[in-house]
Amino acid sequence: MMTLLTILLSVSLRAATVDISELIDQGEQAFLKEDYREALHCFMTAKAQAENTDSVQLSYVATYDMGICYFMISENGEALNYFFEAQQIVEEHNLGRVAMNKIKNGPMSSR
Repeated sequence: MMTLLTILLSVSLRAATVDISELIDQGEQAFLKEDYREALHCFMTAKAQAENTDSVQLSYVATYDMGICYFMISENGEALNYFFEAQQIVEEHNLGRVAMNKIKNGPMSSR
């Protein structure tokens, strides 16, 4: 039998995941408008929230997208750091071949 606390935690985690997804969507919209700094802000916020809620898949997406943004503003060292971090997330949490191929094929393959 589920306790009230369990139900509230479950609802809270679902709401947090929606907020993280919305931040990623906002970042993607900013990216499409070539507002890479705003996109970075959205992805950084999403990444922090995803890490706080153990949303591994969303953390991976935000991290990878941050790498793409840094690549687009020619901060290639930062881009590589985030691509490597995304790769570590994939490997540590066994997120699968699709996620790993996205990283291996480079930033231009994802858009």
